[in-house]
Amino acid sequence: MQDWRHLTGEPVVVVAAGVEHRGIAVEMGERGILIRTPSGLREIPWDRVTALRPERPDSGGTGPGRSGH
Repeated sequence: MQDWRHLTGEPVVVVAAGVEHRGIAVEMGERGILIRTPSGLREIPWDRVTALRPERPDSGGTGPGRSGH
């Protein structure tokens, strides 16, 4: 498994079970990733994650200064 901890505190896009989740990466542990979304905290188990990437500033997501909060 790739080490994604450098993304902690950064806006990310997590794809799990065909659904894109956008938020701020709060914690990455053995079981999954915890992200802060506009609707609250969400923990996504690693076995469901099919993609994880930094959110691009122009993607209109929930990054710093965005209205998605």
